[in-house]
Amino acid sequence: MRAVLLAAGEGKRMRPLTANRPKVLLPAGPEPLLHRLLRQLSQAGVREVTIVTHHKAEAVRASVADGSRWGVRVQYAEQGAARGTGHAVAAAKPPADEPFLILNGDVFLRDADVKRVVQSGPCSLAAARVERPQAYGVLETQGGRAVRVVEKSPNPPGDLANAGVYFAPAGFAPLLDALQPSPRGELELTDALQASFGQVGGWKVVEAQDWLDVGRPWDLLAAAERALAEWPEERKGTIEPGATLHGKVIVAEGAIVKAGAYVEGPVYVGPKAVVGPNCHLRPNTVLLEGAKVGNACEIKASILMAHSHAAHLSYLGDSILGERANLGAGTLVANLRHDGRPVKVTHLGERVDTGRRKLGVVLGDDVHTGINTSLNVGVMLPAGDTTMPGEVVMVTRV
Repeated sequence: MRAVLLAAGEGKRMRPLTANRPKVLLPAGPEPLLHRLLRQLSQAGVREVTIVTHHKAEAVRASVADGSRWGVRVQYAEQGAARGTGHAVAAAKPPADEPFLILNGDVFLRDADVKRVVQSGPCSLAAARVERPQAYGVLETQGGRAVRVVEKSPNPPGDLANAGVYFAPAGFAPLLDALQPSPRGELELTDALQASFGQVGGWKVVEAQDWLDVGRPWDLLAAAERALAEWPEERKGTIEPGATLHGKVIVAEGAIVKAGAYVEGPVYVGPKAVVGPNCHLRPNTVLLEGAKVGNACEIKASILMAHSHAAHLSYLGDSILGERANLGAGTLVANLRHDGRPVKVTHLGERVDTGRRKLGVVLGDDVHTGINTSLNVGVMLPAGDTTMPGEVVMVTRV
């Protein structure tokens, strides 16, 4: 079993979190997106994986290495110039006479859904029902088989979005070599899919039980919630007497939960992370390696990436802290509009409706807030930014 994993994209829409890493290494709960897919492929019986890289390729190689920790053999292919998804798959040089899997590196699916595509055999692909099909590539189906892909149409043929997981049949690779530039000037994987649909009368659709297109920073919060729901509970770290843990609380080896901490699961406390004393972790919080939450802090449904700190007298809700970010004492984050409407943000110069009733902040790597900083809903700060003591930040700086 072979698979091609597409991990070459820059991830502009995930800024500020992709300033120092590729999108596929962002956390989907306790593990990066790419690591999750490698684990799922291994569980589904795949043993050979080619990862296609380009942007920050060295970070992908350093994180994954030879793939042995997942029981797969990983090799790498460099895409070079970003000329489209079809070009990326062709860069992996898949065998012309064998079936193989293709996966976008930024999709989030349940373990069982990946396995179901593999078990369905060649000429199958994953799809998911969505509320706003106009925002996705949508599959037109006949008798349970995909016969056409319609990209982001105002009048889509249904609500089944293309989920970015494909089991290509033998003979698919030559279709990639025959691709011509699309109106966007790119070599599109969907054009090769369309050609294959015509050859075999469509591909079988495997409807995913759960799927996320991780396209914006706040999508990581939804991914974390889903990942924690299925993550096995274990408590290998140190839990001091006087700490209170309710529900599913994962405490990794080397982590410490100090006396007076009150933790309501599901919560993940990663290796060398420190919780407490006298703090409150609420459900769907993820602390990655070396993260710290200290005295009189309350954290709710947030991701603290590696070595980030909320050490003193702070509130953080529905937010993401990049690596080594630090909240000065008394930093407070707003995560709810008074009118109860979905939070809108200005991101990369575009006004975006997040669809989330609650959303706090997204802080890039090495952001440091001064004491008593107040951050408004939906604020994003770029990597390395700082705030002054007592500063009130109302608008995004990304």
